[in-house]
Amino acid sequence: DLRQFFFVINSAPYEKNMHVIACEPEFAALIDDERMLALVQMTQAQGMVFLFINDTERADVMNADGVLLDKFDDIKTARDILGDERIVGLRCGLDIDAGETAVNNGADFVSFHTSNGALTDPKIAAIWSTLSTKPCLMEGPFTNDYVPTYANAGATLLDVTDYIWEYSKGIMQATVNMLHAIELGLADEKIAN
Repeated sequence: DLRQFFFVINSAPYEKNMHVIACEPEFAALIDDERMLALVQMTQAQGMVFLFINDTERADVMNADGVLLDKFDDIKTARDILGDERIVGLRCGLDIDAGETAVNNGADFVSFHTSNGALTDPKIAAIWSTLSTKPCLMEGPFTNDYVPTYANAGATLLDVTDYIWEYSKGIMQATVNMLHAIELGLADEKIAN
């Protein structure tokens, strides 16, 4: 599945390191260290970023690019373990102030999401992009129909996991659809400016 995703991404005219694979703890628990290291290295060899979610130690051991955390108090520990060269992000719910605090305390990016799994208001991405130069990830059940609005609003990263892996016509077509939707959103943003 990842090979199909990588093939489409690397066929498109996009800058490297603009795409991220984030490994959920439930998935990571199913994979032994040898296979996980192969996944991390394969992702990085394709010019993409590999993050672990809430597992700073494994991110360090596997030489992953970084970690996405749920708890503010874990930022310092992650920064101590991963150093300044690797990425530390924090999930902030819908709290923009928490995002600013996270960035001021060492986070490289923040993530906004709802507690019920619904889409977050795109205004949050727009507000964040005026307050900070740090990237923001918008999490939620994105489809290619919603992506242009969020890209246009200033979201740096979009969680398109469910759409990519569950699309009825396959991973390659889902990835093509998403890349096209992002391009439409970015084109709309350029026209507006």
